[in-house]
Amino acid sequence: MNNDRKPDWYKELKGGPMKQPQDEEELIYKIKQSIYQNREEGSPKIRRPFRIKTFTVAAVLVFTAVLFNFQQFWFGKNEPPVQSSTQIEVKMKDESNQDQLLKQFMDELNQNTSLKNKNDLYRVLDEEFIFKGEKYSKNEWKFDDDIFHDLQVALAMGGEFVNDTKTLYKIPSGLAESNQTKQERYLYATVVGEETKILTQPKPDSRVLYRVSNETVKAWIPEKVNNDGYIKITTMNGYTGYVKEDHVSIDIQYSFIFEKQNDGMWKIKSIDSIW
Repeated sequence: MNNDRKPDWYKELKGGPMKQPQDEEELIYKIKQSIYQNREEGSPKIRRPFRIKTFTVAAVLVFTAVLFNFQQFWFGKNEPPVQSSTQIEVKMKDESNQDQLLKQFMDELNQNTSLKNKNDLYRVLDEEFIFKGEKYSKNEWKFDDDIFHDLQVALAMGGEFVNDTKTLYKIPSGLAESNQTKQERYLYATVVGEETKILTQPKPDSRVLYRVSNETVKAWIPEKVNNDGYIKITTMNGYTGYVKEDHVSIDIQYSFIFEKQNDGMWKIKSIDSIW
């Protein structure tokens, strides 16, 4: 490329220090403008059918909207109300940044669990902690390698403080949606099996609301673990009901609570089943 053909504004601006971001933006803008002008001057003017394309697109959109409303009118009575996913914001709560020692503890814990070092895990356990409702001394508690997997998944899902003094922190907090009236939280799961029943109540003799086959659903996290072997779920098309626990496959089974010690450091206080 012949540098002599570059316009004066290019040499002047490019030759300067360009310390400000707007200088770079101005340079790029002028280059694009120059290229566009050269193309317009060096090529025959062709009128683009802009109005025809715009009219066609608009007509298609109007037809789609009318067809959607028509289907809603005739068939909507048998379907649950479903809000457009573009209108719903999915949020993951993570309050660990409010305590720098907690954040550091969780970062180190994530690194140690990836190595599956049991000694590192025993080191961060409280001297007496609770596992599934039972008290244990950390020296007598035995665990399998699955706990490393659950801990890693829980650490990636965010968490929240569960008391006013902010000395107890629970993971995972689960996901929430902007259209929810109360702070219900869920995790994604899969209902396994063919034609699995979704019941209106967590009872074997309750009415069948819907059936699914190997489908991804939202599994709601209960406030208390007392579900009689059922998990509350919501299908992607809006049906909410209960499914037997052994028909729900999920990537995590345990929740973890960290407790702040007198010296400001954090320990694992309890491990419990989510459902």
